[in-house]
Amino acid sequence: MEKIRVGVLFGGRSSEHSISCISANSIINNLDRKKYEVVPIGITTDNLWVVMEDKNPFLNLTKTDLPEVTKEGIQTNKAIKVSQTPPDELISLDVIFPVLHGPYGEDGTIQGLIDLHAIAFVGSGVLGSAISMDKTTSKALLKVAGFPVGDFVTILDSQWQNDKANVLNKVKELGLPVFVKPARAGSSLGIQKVKEAGKIESAIEEARVH
Repeated sequence: MEKIRVGVLFGGRSSEHSISCISANSIINNLDRKKYEVVPIGITTDNLWVVMEDKNPFLNLTKTDLPEVTKEGIQTNKAIKVSQTPPDELISLDVIFPVLHGPYGEDGTIQGLIDLHAIAFVGSGVLGSAISMDKTTSKALLKVAGFPVGDFVTILDSQWQNDKANVLNKVKELGLPVFVKPARAGSSLGIQKVKEAGKIESAIEEARVH
């Protein structure tokens, strides 16, 4: 029986690049080579597409490793092909397993690109991904649907830049402790539980990085 060609996409432009590589390593190592032909495709932080050889194990990681895709490949896995646009190998795949985390990976953007090429993929579609990624939108929709939603304040960048004092007052009105988190990021990067009013500003600044 002909094997199913599975492309595993990982890396990407977000601050969760290394986490994505670690997740991809787990997936690639556990795909059954008797059923699947695996095509690892990494994306660098400056948006180069890097096709690599399939190896099992794919990466040799320690608990402290933060792997990164470069134009040379990743760790000992050398690049077969590097391009500034989605490579031809993408078009020839039967199914794509997007393991990109954070913006440009879980927010519907890569899902839309794959949809345009009419390729099957694992996970939610464009709309579901976009809604789930944006915390303000998802909370608003859940609230309208009748689900209990905790009180929250959304901070726009323009508000933070132009009226920081008013923003901080609104956050304090929620009561302590408060959880500060990026509105459009995945994993747990940039999330803090703040128990003191004096630490709210620094927590917001950290969340803005992501």
